[in-house]
Amino acid sequence: MGKFNLKDVPSMVKDGLTEVKTYWNEPKPGNYVSWKEIVADIFAVAGEESMNKTIPAYIGFGCLMSTFIYQIPVQWFTIIGLITGPIGYLWTVVGMNLNDNLGFLSRKTARTISAIYTPLLVLGLGLLLFAPVTGPGSMENVIPGYWKYWGINLFCTTFGAYRGIFWKQILLEKIGRYKTTVFVNLIPNLVLTALIIYIPFDQMTLANRAWILCLLYSLLGNYGISGAANAVTSVITPNEQERIFILAFPGTLANGINSIWGFAVPALASYVKGTQTIEFYRIVLPATFVVAAIMYYGFIGKIKERLITPPMEQKPHINFWTGLDAGLRNKYRWIGAISGVIDGLGTGIGGWIGLMWLYMVRETDWIQAVITTLMMTAYTPGILLSSVWNKIDYRKLYFFNRLTNVVVEVVCIVCLLNGMRNPIHFALLMCGVNYFSTLIGQSMNIVNVNMGQNQGYYQQWISGERVESHAAQVFGWLFGPIGALIGFIIPYLYKTIGYTSNQDVLYMEGMRTKVLLAGCVIAIIGDIACLIPYFWFKFPKKMVKQIVGDLEWRREAAQDLIPVNRLAREGKMAEAKALLQEVIAEREARYAAPPAEADSTG
Repeated sequence: MGKFNLKDVPSMVKDGLTEVKTYWNEPKPGNYVSWKEIVADIFAVAGEESMNKTIPAYIGFGCLMSTFIYQIPVQWFTIIGLITGPIGYLWTVVGMNLNDNLGFLSRKTARTISAIYTPLLVLGLGLLLFAPVTGPGSMENVIPGYWKYWGINLFCTTFGAYRGIFWKQILLEKIGRYKTTVFVNLIPNLVLTALIIYIPFDQMTLANRAWILCLLYSLLGNYGISGAANAVTSVITPNEQERIFILAFPGTLANGINSIWGFAVPALASYVKGTQTIEFYRIVLPATFVVAAIMYYGFIGKIKERLITPPMEQKPHINFWTGLDAGLRNKYRWIGAISGVIDGLGTGIGGWIGLMWLYMVRETDWIQAVITTLMMTAYTPGILLSSVWNKIDYRKLYFFNRLTNVVVEVVCIVCLLNGMRNPIHFALLMCGVNYFSTLIGQSMNIVNVNMGQNQGYYQQWISGERVESHAAQVFGWLFGPIGALIGFIIPYLYKTIGYTSNQDVLYMEGMRTKVLLAGCVIAIIGDIACLIPYFWFKFPKKMVKQIVGDLEWRREAAQDLIPVNRLAREGKMAEAKALLQEVIAEREARYAAPPAEADSTG
């Protein structure tokens, strides 16, 4: 590689513009995405992220508007969650089946779900309409309108499931699995949001105010409109290098655009006396939301997902046990889940830099502001670095990222043990090493998204489908309790050294030093222990290419067999057999041999 020369910049820019012009409508050979679609992806992601900084960031179940402005007791939200929590397991199991089968159910499964959901839908609607808000009975002592909340949960969940099945069966093959409800949810979403914002709840009784808001929030959950742009971007191409480029470089531009909303929303809030006024919700949020939504909807339809999946006619049906078994056979999910549980120890020093600023540098606010700004500059180079790092083996990158965290924690310990108590010196030194750690971690976030898609292709390769819902849920069931148990270790350790909920003790240098040392030691143990499962993580890039090639070969074969299967279903076996022979002959002519299957051992 030749040395960089400033004189070469004009020619580099010219070459770049020429490439954009040449491949504006059609992708570059070997790639899947044209520059026109890349630009659309930038604005779709920017619009989605900007939208999320407005209404979705401030309006939701238990939000500031509900508690501070509408004066609903915070504990009521906890009680409502506890009331309907147990039946959530039923919704989870059924939801796994609906999601992984994309709404296309077998007759037996459809009858079973209908037999369960239809009575619950009717019961929920009945409770919603006729259950009293107040009245005698022990349940009303728990929360006014107790049975109303059962009705809301039953009705909204079952209605949402039926609605999801309906729209997926109509739209999924036309616009893809991630954009199915983006357009059909828009009008209901706007109507429900307007009702939440503009209904004069302050004129209602507290009991009525609570259950009506709960109903509106629950219905709003069925009409989500964000998430599609980022989801499609992660599967916009099966080409690994192209995917990393789109996640890194255009992704950086999208982040630059949506950062405008991150500044504008709180800035505009100052003109209506802050986020704790109803004017903020009725004026600032809708205005900023509309601008972002126009950008989002103007470009989301112009980007495409490119999952390597068979036609819907050939898609295998995933039942509960098949989905769980398929997820458990993915060794990479086991490695990630085990490492993730151990990572709970790594939170021992969570928020330490904020703790340091608050309790060590509290008298120098301007230094805190300067350091915060400097730390944020690590994000962009970190994202851009990911396109270079992706050429390195993922396991090596993971090890390097974890060991970088260990270096930061060791430096902290050394400084504390050697008597560096000066707040300014300590802050500057720690922020210097943490800047490097942040840069590395930010680039790893992009690489992790890419690896997640590669693991999805591996899952599809071994089981015929991605089974995303089943796989995520089964590992949540297995490792969730263990993670919760590990989460008790750190609070217990802090309690033994005298640090509990009274954070004022951190103003004392001796106590602060103990807390930082204990947190660093636990974090080092967690970061190093996280590496152990990854000694078995072997996923070379050659294997990724082989898997993608094999999946494309299978998809073509499934597409070619569609007319054969149709004839067989119609009972025309002789014609089906003859056509099958023709398909086999044609494919043998097209491929001298099928692509070599990837070695699942890596």
